[in-house]
Amino acid sequence: MLAPDLFPKELLKPTSERIFTNVECPRTCGCPKPVVVVKPETKLQEIYKNNTDFKQLITNLGNEGINVSTDGALERYDIFVKNKATVDAHNKNFTKKLTSYKMALNAYSVMKPDEIPPNNLEIDIAPTTLTKEQIESAKSLRSKRSINSINWMPRMRRILDQKTCGGCWAFAMNAAVEGFLNISNLTLDDSLSVQQLLDCDRKTNSDFKLNNKGCGGGYFQIAASYLRTTGVVGYDDYPFTLSSSGMCRTNLLPVAPRIKKFDSGFVVTNSSEQVEALNKMMEARLSKGPVAIGMAVVDEVYKYSEGIYEGPCGTSINHAVVLVGYTDEYWIIRNSWGLNWGENGYIRIKRERSTDPCQLTRYWSQPIEIGTWTDPVVVPGGVYIADEPSTDNSTQNKVDCDGCEKCDDCEDDDDDDDDEIDEYYANEFYGEGTKTSTKSTSTSTSTSTSTSTSTSTSASTSTSRPTTRATTRATTRAITKAAITAATTRRTTEKTLKVIEKATGLLEQLKKSAGKNKYRRF
Repeated sequence: MLAPDLFPKELLKPTSERIFTNVECPRTCGCPKPVVVVKPETKLQEIYKNNTDFKQLITNLGNEGINVSTDGALERYDIFVKNKATVDAHNKNFTKKLTSYKMALNAYSVMKPDEIPPNNLEIDIAPTTLTKEQIESAKSLRSKRSINSINWMPRMRRILDQKTCGGCWAFAMNAAVEGFLNISNLTLDDSLSVQQLLDCDRKTNSDFKLNNKGCGGGYFQIAASYLRTTGVVGYDDYPFTLSSSGMCRTNLLPVAPRIKKFDSGFVVTNSSEQVEALNKMMEARLSKGPVAIGMAVVDEVYKYSEGIYEGPCGTSINHAVVLVGYTDEYWIIRNSWGLNWGENGYIRIKRERSTDPCQLTRYWSQPIEIGTWTDPVVVPGGVYIADEPSTDNSTQNKVDCDGCEKCDDCEDDDDDDDDEIDEYYANEFYGEGTKTSTKSTSTSTSTSTSTSTSTSTSASTSTSRPTTRATTRATTRAITKAAITAATTRRTTEKTLKVIEKATGLLEQLKKSAGKNKYRRF
């Protein structure tokens, strides 16, 4: 028979080159005839039969669009066997309570090295060191701390999976912003678009002379600069595509305002006193909300399943995650490797008072203030404008909707007579078939009353609405009307420009009267 160490090597060769003969067989085995060839398909089916975990992982990988051909699957089986041995040995120690965390086989257990998400967080920005004043100030933070733990997990949006894209920096920054907006009572209906950062945040930063490179890596500070000047669209409107083309889409509306201020930094330490100070400073940051941080990751982290991780970490920061909480015993960290990794996408990492083996407190960026401004936020395809706070009026009929275009309880109370504009506006921004008004219902009801009563009711309803909302809708319709007029008729350019000029004037008035607390799409 064929020597055991030669058999798997032959199976890894292309079928056309796979030959088992007595030439390859050691003389001691006494093979007088060529050894029978085992078909790769047969071997793989035997493996699947005896290893259902491996079969399921390969199936999941194929569903993600990764090549899992027979030859490839046999190669992955070797990777799986090695990882399984590591996981089984570690979990025996976990059962014996010799370690505080458990490992598990997951998608990374059958991935080739070039398929595992690259850790491309960039840190080649000049670091700083803590001053004596900062260290002394940090010493007092512990005594002032009123709580022993923080956990922002309930305020975070869904866990995402960066897959083979090295854009961890974008996933971490967006997640931190999502949590901060939620804490600030600006609840999002959707996660923020990571793909927007990967595609659009590409310009060289004037301060650092560096730029983000999509799935090829990025910097917290440069991403923060982008988010200070740009609103972000929804994840489903600009979905993740596993790559970054650099072609920025420009026809979408934002779902979140820009962030006025970030706290970002990169610090190197050379003493346990400085590490302890950084730990206390990070606790203080977490009292305000989640923090995007850097982490020094090694292979063992990919196998983490549950418990408090106290395993090895890298020598340098290479991956971006989000710090969402702490206790005296551990940090709570949100990753971007999907729900099937770790504790539903999270990991708890053991805390040490004067050491930081995973380097979790040295590189960070945290949103700390939502901007209040008169100018609209520039976003591909639109602007984001602050509304005036609506007043509470108990005699007024409350309508929970974002503009009448999306609500069945609103009348078409604008001052234009063209329902085609309402229809165009709704279809353009909310899709075909959107109900734009209930004018037909209103008209039907009004037939049973006098004309004067109907007019009075209509005027009362119209004037009870917040002035800014009415102005916003009127302005938008004026601009839209100009576009329809230019596209469907052959009116002169002079008339069209006058309409646009008037609409622009209304928009400028709206900017000046914009409020501070409420945001809506425009």
